[in-house]
Amino acid sequence: MESSMGEHGVFKPAPGAQSQNKPGLESIMTEPSESTKLEGLHGFAEYAGSGKLKGKNALITGGDSGIGRTNIIQMIAMAKFALPHMTRGDSIINTSSVVTFRGSGTMVDYAATKGAIIGFTRSLATHLIPKGIRANAVAPGAIYTPIQVDTRDPQQMEGWGHKAGLGRPGEPSEVATSFVFLASADASLYYGQVLHCYTLGDWIVLQGVVSTGRDVAGTFF
Repeated sequence: MESSMGEHGVFKPAPGAQSQNKPGLESIMTEPSESTKLEGLHGFAEYAGSGKLKGKNALITGGDSGIGRTNIIQMIAMAKFALPHMTRGDSIINTSSVVTFRGSGTMVDYAATKGAIIGFTRSLATHLIPKGIRANAVAPGAIYTPIQVDTRDPQQMEGWGHKAGLGRPGEPSEVATSFVFLASADASLYYGQVLHCYTLGDWIVLQGVVSTGRDVAGTFF
């Protein structure tokens, strides 16, 4: 990611997922060398996330799971520290997930935190409208990234994502366009919106709805 951004941005890895070190989070935004290079923070995307398939133990999270801290608490903190460096026309983009809208019987806590991101994004957008700073979200479906291979057993990866309407998981480059659009001036009317990077057919099948030709687009929102 860092190499693909080139001179157009700065890649800043966040602290470890198990840490809620607010001074460390704040330092990402306040290190003068990089902020001086960019002359401000015009677009800010948060995409850190963690989750684990738990099967029958889906509701057993434990206070030290770290999922809530990684997926939503640190996101709120990062937005707080980013805003002093942002001005009218700038953009915050948060990353949610398809599981927020379809549910997951094996990743209940993950789905809950990704749903919290939608509430945070829409409320933040309402709060920032007077300042002209946009806040939106992207909700990807199954995307083939290295973390999927690193965190899943080989048998779990067999056929992973192939039940989607396209017959395959998405590629990171196919999701990146949503972030680029929301960060651009072309998205000037987008406040508190969610771009869904998965096919409508996936949603219909997962909900058990038989398509009768009626308009079901409204079920996304």
